[in-house]
Amino acid sequence: RACCALRGVAAEMSASEGAESAPTAGELKDRGNQRFKTGDFPGALALYSQALLQDPQNHLLFANRAACNLRLAQLEDAVADAQKALEFCPEEQQPYVKGFHRLTQALCGLHRYEEAQQAVEKALKGVGGADAAQVEPILKMLTDIDARRTEFEAAQLQKEGIKTGIDPRRKPRVKEFEPVEELGTGNFSTIVRAVHRTTGEEFALKVIHKEDIKKTKRRHPNVDNEIQMEKRVLLRCRGHPNVLYLFHTLQDYHSLYFLTELCSGGELWSKLNFRGRGAGVARSLATFWTAETVRGLSFLHSRGIVHRDLKPENLLIDARGRVKLADFGTAKDLEDASLNGPEFCGTPEYMSPEAICSRDAGASADLWALGCIVFQFLTGYPPFRANSPYLSFLRAKRGQVRFPEHLSQEHDFHARDLVSSLVVLDPDGRLGARDGIDALRLHPFFRSTEDGQERHSNPNPVTIDWAGLE
Repeated sequence: RACCALRGVAAEMSASEGAESAPTAGELKDRGNQRFKTGDFPGALALYSQALLQDPQNHLLFANRAACNLRLAQLEDAVADAQKALEFCPEEQQPYVKGFHRLTQALCGLHRYEEAQQAVEKALKGVGGADAAQVEPILKMLTDIDARRTEFEAAQLQKEGIKTGIDPRRKPRVKEFEPVEELGTGNFSTIVRAVHRTTGEEFALKVIHKEDIKKTKRRHPNVDNEIQMEKRVLLRCRGHPNVLYLFHTLQDYHSLYFLTELCSGGELWSKLNFRGRGAGVARSLATFWTAETVRGLSFLHSRGIVHRDLKPENLLIDARGRVKLADFGTAKDLEDASLNGPEFCGTPEYMSPEAICSRDAGASADLWALGCIVFQFLTGYPPFRANSPYLSFLRAKRGQVRFPEHLSQEHDFHARDLVSSLVVLDPDGRLGARDGIDALRLHPFFRSTEDGQERHSNPNPVTIDWAGLE
């Protein structure tokens, strides 16, 4: 629509060139405003674009074009234009409320609520000693963001079957929940199954004792950042079906709390252990679990997050069998490094060579861990298992995967190929590192049949519908 409108505007201008000189940027802006008022948004967009060719740093033109893109549901373009409007706005006119408003509208339309909130907080910092008339519309943006976020997340909860009778507009109090049983423990936290005393609904409640944080800080100084990172990632990725859902963060005098959905299936790791020994699972189940993990990773990476401790213990199973990524304390934020911990982090048997060597690790480090996990799905143990972390590191740095005999059969070629394509020493050489996650999705491992015939012994093959499960 915009291209057609641009051609129409160009033709209109050419026809009038003989009678008058070419219009100025200001005149084009005025014409664009008229088109906008009449609802001709493609025409207005074209005129603002023409004006920007003459005046490429005019913040008003960028703000107006952002408004057109919003009306045309071209949200990524609206974000880019609003950011340009803020960049080129003269210092004496800061904060540019209209620019921030356009930006938050576009970000909310893309469900990027945390970024929208950060933009408003930046606007508030720029207010300084401004009067109430300037502060009030900025504060209203925060209210609007919260309302849109609540509405969207309520819809996501209903869509995913995660229902709660707790009023989403009100933060509950800790004493509304009754601990029922302990589900697990961490370095400085305990996870319990908790029941809401009024609704009877079950949740998982991660309890972080403040006294334990103080003790842990002596040998682990990054602990505060890890807690904040966990919250940041869960909020930024909230609503995706393959990321653990965070309802609220709470606190009292003694503890901090993360109230999340209850994944009654527990850790995926427990499904790989039979009578205390590692055991692989059926190929169809391994395929499904891998697809679920890839879907979660794809979303995580699209939000600028690298997990850095991907392993079966950090993959949870909900009541419907869906895989949920969890435990983001040591994650790496590629967009805001303020909470990032050291590069050397993770679990030895799943750490990439670059992490072992404390080199800068990107999203490709998760692909290495994914390859180790797929191997474990099929065998019951990770490929670089050893008697000590040091030996695991040595094996990983060599990058040689030894497949057991039962994976050497012809019909398991695709499984071996997927693992071999992920467990690659060169981070850029891993499948999905250069071409994106779609390169993984297209791998033959995710097809349950080959040449129309089932090639493996599993009686219940699965077909992965990538689009339907987004």
